Amino acid sequence: MGRADLHPLCAAGTLSLAQLDTLAMGDRIQLRKGRIHEVSGAGADIFAAIAAAEHDQSVLWIGLYRDIVSLCPTGLQAYLGVETVILVEAVSRGELLWAADQALRAEGGFCVILEMPDMLSLKESRRLQLAAEQGGGLGLILLRGGVSTSAAQTRWECAPLHAEMPTWEWTCVKGKNGESGAWRVTCQGGQNAKDTLHMAPATPP
Repeated sequence: MGRADLHPLCAAGTLSLAQLDTLAMGDRIQLRKGRIHEVSGAGADIFAAIAAAEHDQSVLWIGLYRDIVSLCPTGLQAYLGVETVILVEAVSRGELLWAADQALRAEGGFCVILEMPDMLSLKESRRLQLAAEQGGGLGLILLRGGVSTSAAQTRWECAPLHAEMPTWEWTCVKGKNGESGAWRVTCQGGQNAKDTLHMAPATPP
């Protein structure tokens, strides 16, 4: 999906979405595998799609009908291979959590994207975290109804920005290992070349 020099894979066990300007931030933001990460905001879907593409494994996208029916294959294919995406439709909140738990525990290190219509309780997030540790994959929890104390490794707020090209601001608001910061992300693609992601520290307000 993108050039390795812009968002390379890190060592085993982590997934890097950006190599930051060392003078400005001196850090590399990583999504740890075998962990769950919470994402909220209007740009959460794109964050999940880009992270799933970098994970380079089959994707299970789990949600209620009202949430997954609007996913557009032609839109998603700009960011990841839709042939690797399996949509899982649940009919209740309990089924959502059960399906995500089973998918995260499965062998193969899948990328599991869970569309939650409300916030996770601490107990629920701990269960999903334990499942992710067992399976070794990547868990992305898209929160549509607010946030609370949880066992997630990181929490992100993602908002689209008005620009000529698709652009978002990603803000890491929680990180168990001290991850923090905000980045402006621009996707620039073309029919004759691979899409590239340009990421830089966001300008402080």
